[in-house]
Amino acid sequence: MMQDAELVELFEYKVADMQRGAEPKGGKRSLNDLRERLLSDVQDASMMRRIRTADRIWRACSAAATAPIALQGGGEQGLDNMNLNLSDLQLEEGVIQAPIQQGERNEWDVLSRLRAGLYHAELLSQAKLQARIWLREPRLSTLRLAFALTENLERGAPGTAVPPLNDAFSSLHRPEIAAQVLTSLAEQLSVQAGELPERYLQVRTALSDLVTAPFPRSGNADVMDARVQAAERDQLSNDVKAALIQALQQGPDAPRSAAEQAPIREAAGHLLAFLEGIIPRSSGGQGPEWPLLDGLLFSRGQSLRLSEPGKQSLSLAIHLPGGEQTTWRSQLVAWKPVTLSKLDAETGWEVRLSDGGVGSSESTNIVRLSARRPVAESQLGGQPVRLVLNGEDMALELRPVSHTDLFPLSLEARLTASLLEPGQAYAHLRLARAAAQRLRGNEINPEKVSVESAARYSAAPPETLLTFARQGAQTLLSYASQGEDEALGRSFEDARTFLQLSKEASDSLLNLVRRSLQVGSLPIISSAGVPEVESGEEHALLIFRGEPLTVKVKGRVVTLRNDYKGDLCAVMPGLPAATVRDLLVMPLPNGAMTLIRAGERVAVGFQPLLSAAPGE
Repeated sequence: MMQDAELVELFEYKVADMQRGAEPKGGKRSLNDLRERLLSDVQDASMMRRIRTADRIWRACSAAATAPIALQGGGEQGLDNMNLNLSDLQLEEGVIQAPIQQGERNEWDVLSRLRAGLYHAELLSQAKLQARIWLREPRLSTLRLAFALTENLERGAPGTAVPPLNDAFSSLHRPEIAAQVLTSLAEQLSVQAGELPERYLQVRTALSDLVTAPFPRSGNADVMDARVQAAERDQLSNDVKAALIQALQQGPDAPRSAAEQAPIREAAGHLLAFLEGIIPRSSGGQGPEWPLLDGLLFSRGQSLRLSEPGKQSLSLAIHLPGGEQTTWRSQLVAWKPVTLSKLDAETGWEVRLSDGGVGSSESTNIVRLSARRPVAESQLGGQPVRLVLNGEDMALELRPVSHTDLFPLSLEARLTASLLEPGQAYAHLRLARAAAQRLRGNEINPEKVSVESAARYSAAPPETLLTFARQGAQTLLSYASQGEDEALGRSFEDARTFLQLSKEASDSLLNLVRRSLQVGSLPIISSAGVPEVESGEEHALLIFRGEPLTVKVKGRVVTLRNDYKGDLCAVMPGLPAATVRDLLVMPLPNGAMTLIRAGERVAVGFQPLLSAAPGE
């Protein structure tokens, strides 16, 4: 392994020479021979990713011939940060061009690269969030499929099998590896806007091909034997050698069960839904469009120069050498060039972002950007902001206050509220109990889910009933997180048939459960006065610090205040005060009010009644 690592590092240094326009040490023939050897011999997945990253640079330089491509930072420093600067290699319509000389730069391209940088940063952020969700699947089906898809895309051809569960080579159970896999997949989509539709189609096609044949065999039965024999000759301890041989024997060429294909098909649906959610509609997906940049502040030329930042704009592009500070959305933004590391003379930019009024020095956030660290997150005037550096140009984008961390709890609250609906003798709660019995592999117990059994729900104290319904919601969400979507749907169908409920009612509840499989944000309404929640797709966010707060939900006034013991309570006219811990549901005539709490944040929402069962 150490020899492979040294050869990969040597390959990267040779490519760096070629990328700078210099003759690689040992000549181009030596570089070509080394490239062929590494591409054919190296088996380690992490090493192969480094090789393919450097190989893309090599191919770009070879295609450019007399116009070597220069990565930001240059040389070995640039190679250290390849994954963060791949967008520099993808010029319009895939044409590799020589760098534009001083005074000839195309500022339309500058804006294009900055927009791409903002979009690609969001791709990586969403990929890391999604990896945490899919890590909860007991068989890691979606991550294993994503791993094989990424490998095939990097190779440019099919052939990588979906790795088996607990595969020693892929190690997908480790959070950092899972995040790296989805990050690599996101980087496959990190191209310029004009290239994205075609690239997205290539990814979808590769995914379809992989689902059709998830376990391709190499066709050479001697390959695995040769690898096992080589492992037996390695100077390794007996335990390590035994683990390596077992992993080789259970690798892609090992026989696979046909029963694995059904979970792979389900995983493909999850992966496709994720891809559709991050690809803009203009490129064939369902996600938001690329950020808009109206011009370039302090630009060299006149055609795209901004005289001042837009007062209501959500993003801003700046040519940093042209100025020192500006005022954006009533907040001061200042910057200056700095030396970040005296050891290797790394230079970059220090950006100061005001969190108060203009001229205020009491609250200032400091961010440092460089070619090695071109992306950062900070705060501007109390709102999240993302910064992206490209050469001497910087883009800032105000991020929505999404409170993504509250989304799972808000979904649990909505599902709990639906289970508490009293219609048809608590039909939703009985449906959830019957579905849970089927998911555990048991037959449905009529005594526990009959109409007569619901009498105990009506008689139970509100807090006891809330706890019981929440446990039911957590059970369904737990099974959904395991990725067994087909089993989940089958259990709901069995429960619906047994209880003789409508398909509409069953599907409404099931769809609410399935929403937990994707990363979601908490849509927050903005209000200058008392916030009013009018629909199930919005929340009012209150910061409770001891003083009473008021919110309206579907016209009903709710007050949050501390009781005599110091506990936070929700008070609504006509109902007893209810303690707000981390989750509370309060009934309303046409649905329920939900309250979730995390520290001083309290999100208040509304869950409308789901489709009524027959006869209602």
